[in-house]
Amino acid sequence: DAAESPTSDAAPTPQRKRDTGRKTKKAAAGATPVGETGRPQTAQEFVMAEVMLPAPDTKLENVPASWGGQLERPLEQKIPTINPHYQVDKSNEHVWAAMSASLQVAAQVGDNRHAAKFRSFGLYGSPAAGKNELARQLAATVQYQDKDGNTRQGINYSEVNVTERSTADELIGGAVLESADGATRSRVALGPVGQAAAMGSVIAVNEIVRNPKLATAFQSMIEDGEIIVNTPEAGTVTIPVHPSTVFVFTWNPGYEGDADRPGLAALSRMTTFRMEEPDDDQVAVRVGSFFNDLLGDKAGSEEEKVAVKLRETYRVPPKEELMPTEAEIKAATHFWSQVRAVSGPDPETRRIGFKSLAPTAPRQRDLYRFVMLGKTIGWKDASRMFDVVCDQDEDFAAQRAVIDGLFEQNFGKDGRALSRARV
Repeated sequence: DAAESPTSDAAPTPQRKRDTGRKTKKAAAGATPVGETGRPQTAQEFVMAEVMLPAPDTKLENVPASWGGQLERPLEQKIPTINPHYQVDKSNEHVWAAMSASLQVAAQVGDNRHAAKFRSFGLYGSPAAGKNELARQLAATVQYQDKDGNTRQGINYSEVNVTERSTADELIGGAVLESADGATRSRVALGPVGQAAAMGSVIAVNEIVRNPKLATAFQSMIEDGEIIVNTPEAGTVTIPVHPSTVFVFTWNPGYEGDADRPGLAALSRMTTFRMEEPDDDQVAVRVGSFFNDLLGDKAGSEEEKVAVKLRETYRVPPKEELMPTEAEIKAATHFWSQVRAVSGPDPETRRIGFKSLAPTAPRQRDLYRFVMLGKTIGWKDASRMFDVVCDQDEDFAAQRAVIDGLFEQNFGKDGRALSRARV
């Protein structure tokens, strides 16, 4: 929960000048910040307030002209509209917190070769869980500074639906043949995902489990920040993924026979969360919020109440304070090792993921991300990234209870045992 986050005592979020047509009026001391239409800032804007991405490269200046880059006229950014009815609640708050923390850490480490590891996410759940709307609101709310130092809000949003017939050449990029001066030559042509990744975008890749080969093709992009295209003449061509690019891979376990998760090689390269459908109480809040906004009852707006509550919650510490203690490293490693044992190949110890064709045990990359999230959003919320190792059906709750038991052994039921031990 947000109340358990170690960042809950952060200083109030500073007001920033925004410039995209979404200018923010300067609020009076203690007042709720107000947007250009007089609306309160939304909860999702507050959660992402501390995230500042690099400016997108709309002219593809890092892409050779012969490959479709170095444009004279910038590409159009398709920026989603901020949804004033969107709710950050107990069904998705941990996901927003994890994304905010991950992107803040990636920005803090800058050009470090590990930064790309914190910009890829996996969201799974039923079609009604709100995975794509979350990705759209992420694109609508994140901020960046342009070359003139102005803070702008919202970056390009790109969404593709994967099928069994989708190919890397089609979506990411490949070599195409063309005739010139009587000779046939090949050149690199970026696909929609490749172009969006080179420019800087939030990219939603839906139903990734339907094409394991394509999932493998994404690995270099989400692990190393590189778009790799093989050509017959130039060999392997590498184009950098822009550092403001965020990948959101989605899938619906069991829907139309879909798998519970992508292959472990791809899965271990993204921070993954299960998204639950909102319960009746949460839906009722959303209905009331919609009509408050529709009928102009701003004072009763649930978004305003939530936004004020969340205002000071999501700033991560500076990187100098993110170094885990020896006790935290030992506890996290022991917990991760226990989860691996109960979800691994040994039939004597396996208690989780029985219905998967292969063991679902988390890999070492998952441990790194778990420690980072534990230090930023709290160990209990961070542990939810291990939901994905469980069978995603009627057995999920029982298998998740196994993980909760292991977590309690290492961190206490509330995730604060290590903090209490230091007092």
